[in-house]
Amino acid sequence: MMPKIQSNDGILGPKVILACIGAALIVSCDSKSSPSKKTLSDLEAAKQTVEGVLKADDIRLNKGLDYADTGATSKYFDSVLVRLFYEDEKCKERTKEICNLDANPIYAAQDYSLDGFQVRIENESRFPGMVFNVHIRNGGEQTLKYFLRKEKDQWKIADIHYPGNGTLMGWLSNKIIEAKPSDKKVIVGSP
Repeated sequence: MMPKIQSNDGILGPKVILACIGAALIVSCDSKSSPSKKTLSDLEAAKQTVEGVLKADDIRLNKGLDYADTGATSKYFDSVLVRLFYEDEKCKERTKEICNLDANPIYAAQDYSLDGFQVRIENESRFPGMVFNVHIRNGGEQTLKYFLRKEKDQWKIADIHYPGNGTLMGWLSNKIIEAKPSDKKVIVGSP
């Protein structure tokens, strides 16, 4: 409950106004009232999206995700990537050639060495979205950064940054988009 604020002349002074603003900021920054604050359930839900797409397109099981099927891709990817996947698949059908994607976008690979193939996931602390480092050992080890954002209350993959400067958004739109390095890491998965 806020205390009553009174002044003798009916005009609020600068100290009182600052006190009111400070109290309002404290109330608005309360972790229970902040809808954009990430919770453990958000972390788990976002991680499940990453794990889900890795399982849906699991090269170890000769199982592939149908990128032309918007129902299948919309389980894991945001609406922008779903549209770009669909357009790329339609381009392949029309031209009978590779259009933008010439590698598996989930694993960033064309060829696979299933000997010792491993995936390890770790979360990076990012706001307002989530970033997961997906370490893939396929011969050598490479790290892919999965960027997720909430779309209709579900965590969806908004982009994947590959070693070097490639990104999924860049591959699908046939543009070079530089991946930015990140810093904080919190291990969530097991090796």
